Amino acid sequence: MTRILHTADLHLAAGHPERRNALEAVLSVARDRDVDALLVAGDLLDRGADHAALRRDVRSAFEAFDRAVYILPGNHDRDAYRPGQDWGPRTHLLLGDPLAEVHLGDVRLVGVPFPAEQISFGRVRREVAERLEGGTPAVLALHGTLIDSAAPHILDDSRADEAGPYFPIRTAELRGLGAAYVALGHYHQHAVRELGEAAAAYAGSPSPVGSHAWGPRRAVLVEVGPDGARLEAVRLPVPYRARLERWLTPFEEEEALDALERDLEEAADPGCSMRVRLDGILAGMSEMALRERAEALAGRLAPSFGELAFDLDSVGLDPARADLFRDFRRRLDERLERERADGEGLGPEVGRRALELAARALKA
Repeated sequence: MTRILHTADLHLAAGHPERRNALEAVLSVARDRDVDALLVAGDLLDRGADHAALRRDVRSAFEAFDRAVYILPGNHDRDAYRPGQDWGPRTHLLLGDPLAEVHLGDVRLVGVPFPAEQISFGRVRREVAERLEGGTPAVLALHGTLIDSAAPHILDDSRADEAGPYFPIRTAELRGLGAAYVALGHYHQHAVRELGEAAAAYAGSPSPVGSHAWGPRRAVLVEVGPDGARLEAVRLPVPYRARLERWLTPFEEEEALDALERDLEEAADPGCSMRVRLDGILAGMSEMALRERAEALAGRLAPSFGELAFDLDSVGLDPARADLFRDFRRRLDERLERERADGEGLGPEVGRRALELAARALKA
């Protein structure tokens, strides 16, 4: 069994010490989990031009790690690597056109560097499939945007942070390739997609780089053997950003704020910078009362977070619309009660959703 820790998108850069600290956290986790190798699936560096200034420090970190390291060029650092560069005796660059193959114990590692021209994975799929065909178990490393109808946010979010060319990879193109695991980079949020006989995963950036890097940061521990791959998402001991969004339905503001308070208490973490956004319509509570409640929450819970901030977007209903909403809620309650009596109740969640949609329509 070969153990690999998969990470990506560290975007190391001068002026961002938190990213260098995140690399140390990754290496520490890799040591603690006694892996055979670290795989960086692209964008170790934020800019290829920075490699000369950063390489000495990174090389020292990898030499102290004292295990194999495999680096795939991504779109940010595809020009940083050259054959023969000294990144340390146990560090290997996955360079090739269109792919590179190395052996790690009983596992083959096939990497496709980010292409110099804008093409899709479909253009190189045949060559990858031929390389993966038969033989020992294989891990495929790619740096690009996964296009999956079941997860359109990956396409939307990754393009939002990355202007210019990208390397689209359709989920269907990964099926049947013969890889035990597909290690992905480019999207900064952790995500896993099942491919039938295998799985593909974005490790996510180890530090919160970009607008869509939210929540605890992770790496992926992969154990590869003759029977396939087993994955474990490993949380990294690094600071992270999180957010909570709450919609305040008229006359139910207190209940929503009580639920928010419970969620914040559960999410309390000194390593977390939490941003809370409150939106909706106020009717049973004034805007000043909402602000006072938010300030009281922040004052009580802020010591439990690295940072805690509130954004308030709620507005009040005029009397006519407040009466309209009251009438709608009364009629909805009567309808739900009749259906419960007849044994056909739609359930409280349907009622809450109907009230929210009505409130959003009033605000619009």
